[in-house]
Amino acid sequence: MDCTLRFFSRILNLKHRLIPLLSIFLISCSDMPVANNGASEKKTESLEEIMFDFTMKQMDRSDIAWILESDKASMFDNRERVLLDNPQVLFYKDGELDSRLTAESGLLFPEIKRIIMTGDVVIAAADSLFIEADSLVWNNETERLSTESVVHLVDGASEMWGEGMEADAALEVVVLKKNVRGKSERVIIQEDEF
Repeated sequence: MDCTLRFFSRILNLKHRLIPLLSIFLISCSDMPVANNGASEKKTESLEEIMFDFTMKQMDRSDIAWILESDKASMFDNRERVLLDNPQVLFYKDGELDSRLTAESGLLFPEIKRIIMTGDVVIAAADSLFIEADSLVWNNETERLSTESVVHLVDGASEMWGEGMEADAALEVVVLKKNVRGKSERVIIQEDEF
């Protein structure tokens, strides 16, 4: 019986010494990668920088093509993506303001200068034409605005609704893709691609 008591006594003494060592070991290993047996790992986003009163300009030769302004810009993943609060894009033609695009939020991809606008999106031309949508994408390569969401277009006294739209920044050419209702002289109804 004495032998058994001594054995358990030694284990208890070791336990008091091993617990701190085991804790240190577990903490130091927490940053090590864990094997996932071929399962895909989810990439974590890392916030790089936050800027207030953010402005970005796009030039077309010596003229300003557009200016992006945002109350706050949160840059992620080595500035590959920028989350925008209350963004506004001002489009210019021949040095004059041509149209204004606003939204509650946006996502900018600076490398390709693509902007995704979401939440109460409105683009208003210099004249009376404006378009409302849930989301809208500005593609700098094609210089086109597009959406697959429902749009509401107001052109003076005329109104139109439809699903899916493509347009130039000045809203000189607007194409509604499907389920179009209403009339406007400036809008093209096209069921096919733009």
